[in-house]
Amino acid sequence: MNTTQRSESINSFFDGFVTSGTTLMKFVEKYNQALDARYESFKKEYFESKHKERLLTFNMALEEHAAKVYTRAIFLKFGEELSLSLQLSKEKLGNDIGWVTYHVFNKKDNRDSAIVEIKLENREARCSCLYFESMGILCRHVLSIFLIENVEQIPEHFILRRWRKEGNDIRSIDNDNCTTDGDRLLRSFHLRSRYSRLDELAYASSEAFRFICDGIDSLSLAAEKFVTSEETTGLSDSNLQYLSHNSEESCMRNLKDPYISQTKGRKKHSQNTSQGRRIRSGIEEASKHTNICGNCRKRGHNKCTCKDINLNSV
Repeated sequence: MNTTQRSESINSFFDGFVTSGTTLMKFVEKYNQALDARYESFKKEYFESKHKERLLTFNMALEEHAAKVYTRAIFLKFGEELSLSLQLSKEKLGNDIGWVTYHVFNKKDNRDSAIVEIKLENREARCSCLYFESMGILCRHVLSIFLIENVEQIPEHFILRRWRKEGNDIRSIDNDNCTTDGDRLLRSFHLRSRYSRLDELAYASSEAFRFICDGIDSLSLAAEKFVTSEETTGLSDSNLQYLSHNSEESCMRNLKDPYISQTKGRKKHSQNTSQGRRIRSGIEEASKHTNICGNCRKRGHNKCTCKDINLNSV
């Protein structure tokens, strides 16, 4: 199932750019066009999420706060959960050491039911549906309790960084946030985001490409003193030197179409040889040599197809 989803994702990525008849050289060009189109759509979505105002449906404090912090797509999902929370009924079950337990249910749908535990001091909440743990957005059950408890803002621990407006902003990532050993993915994402700008400059100018390659080589040598031998997961010095000297040469090579090999299987007959006829089966080929005409006593045909009978009838 994972393999199928990954294949469908790749197909949707190249949809409109690559066809079954695209050559290898054209594929590289179309691949760059697909990346540019995806990058442009990302920038458009980021601009609209950060600068366009949201249309409030209920004019609630929670909805207004969500419009300020969430991206446009996540705000729409949050609005759906907030709308469904207005249809739920609440029943208080008990109080245990600061945690208040509620039974939240839908009278019209028995399947929409959950147990919510909330701590009003620090706005902590737990729900049996586990929607926040799976989707990263507060569920309708918790939102319904927040409404009756007059909670006007979404607690910070319920707002994931990737759902914020500035979550994909490169400038919002501080270097101090990437210092711990547990933030390896964050460090990698931070460097890849900065590398994308260098990639654009290197693509535009060959002088910039050489300057960037020299700078990366010097930075790699200088950064090795901060990494121990056990933490090193990169290439050796010889491989780094080989890549640095041959990177420009490999990028400048001409990319040509591969050699087209002979098609396997039965060879296709031309129109002149086959004359548009279908291919006969083995039984038909065998009967062609064994059948004897009852009229002319010749092989290869019968009385119905005998030419002598046809001539006599004419």
